[in-house]
Amino acid sequence: GHHFYSAKDCPQPFLANGLDLWWDFIDAVEAEYDMLTKYSDYTYTMKLDGTYSNVTTNGRIQDTNNEYQLVTYTVTVKDKSGKTENVTLSCIVPGDYNK
Repeated sequence: GHHFYSAKDCPQPFLANGLDLWWDFIDAVEAEYDMLTKYSDYTYTMKLDGTYSNVTTNGRIQDTNNEYQLVTYTVTVKDKSGKTENVTLSCIVPGDYNK
């Protein structure tokens, strides 16, 4: 981030809370890199298990509701031999009144 080199408050949302979001972002980038390099011969799909008013079908949060919302989705991983494995995961989308 710019803050490491220029002391600018940038990217500001990632700098709050002792850089917790920054390091979460770095972890996500490293995971994506691993998927693109170490597991390039695998295919991944994600499907929401249900319909959510504030989450698009590709898992992006477009808006928040007033309350917490539990979002459940299934990730399917397929290797080059055709073997598939499904993993069902959940996450909590915080609501506006909790901010």
